[in-house]
This record gives sequence, structure tokens and C-alpha cells, in this order.
Amino acid sequence: MRCGTLTVTEDRKQNGGRLIQLAVVVVASIAADPAPDPILFLAGGPGGGAINDVEDWLYSPLRDERDIILLDQRGTGYSQPNLACPELADEGYDTELDALEACRDRLRQQWVNLQAYNSAATAADVAELREALGYEQINLFGVSYGSRVALTVLRDAPQGIRSVILDSAYPPEVNGYNEQPLNVL
Repeated sequence: MRCGTLTVTEDRKQNGGRLIQLAVVVVASIAADPAPDPILFLAGGPGGGAINDVEDWLYSPLRDERDIILLDQRGTGYSQPNLACPELADEGYDTELDALEACRDRLRQQWVNLQAYNSAATAADVAELREALGYEQINLFGVSYGSRVALTVLRDAPQGIRSVILDSAYPPEVNGYNEQPLNVL
């Protein structure tokens, strides 16, 4: 495995803006001569990191032919800043909304531009990561929210994408927060 970080601009619309760190792990193929186009796994959520499950990828048959890239998307996992809200576990708040507002306020005090943490920004991160790692082509494997990111990559930065696997697709036109109550029944 190779572990590292990719440094990207938090808000690409601001020249010389704040830099953030995206955690990346490349799990090497077990093939003597692996295919030149790795699989980039995009975790669900939003908010799910990919790297915590690195041990599961050690035994994946996908490693038989290709390297596997795990990316903790901006705001998740080991990437910095991390947008997790420990306030939600704090019983000192009257409501979940109060805890979420406290989390938002804390992140704003840390100068986190919350508007820069979205599918389009992550799609641009994927394009930068492919280039930084030196791959001509990659294959995207998106699960749940990761499928939304994969579709956004196809829309915004399709160069270098060989194939896409969508598992439990969450298309960009779906507003999960508005539609979830209707689908729970």
C-alpha cells in the first residue's frame, strides 16, 4: 500500500485560497503485471470515508488485475478538515438541530467554507487525483452517494474515465433530504 495526501484548493473559484488535504491509499494489485487503469472507490454517505475499510480491500478479487485507490473525499475520514459533528453525540444540546447548528458554527469559526464541500468539488478532486497519480485512465466504483460523485465526474471531468460501476445509485437530480420521508414507508 501507498498512503499519502493530495493537496487541493478548498474553493477553486478563489485564486490563492485555502488548501485542504485529501487522504489517499493505493492498494497494489497482486498481479505481476497489473492493468494500467486502477479502480477508484468512491464511498457513500455523504460523509463516509473509504480508508477505514482498507483491510476489506486486501482480500478483494478486484485486486487480481488492478490497483485500488481509496479516497477519503473532502470533509470525510482522514482528510482535513474533517466535517464530522461530534456535537451530535453530546447530550448537552436540547435538539439535534441545536447540535447541528453548533457544529456548523464551530466549522465556520475554523474558517471552513462549507459551500465548497459538494459533489462538483469532489469530482474536480477526482480529476486532480488521477493526474497526480499519473494514470491515463481510471475506473470509478461508486456506492450510494459515491455513485452521485461518479456521475458528477462523468458530467464535469470525463477525461481519463475508462468505466464506471454504480452500486445503489443516487443520481444528482434526487434531493434525498426532501424525498427520504416519502421513501421510508
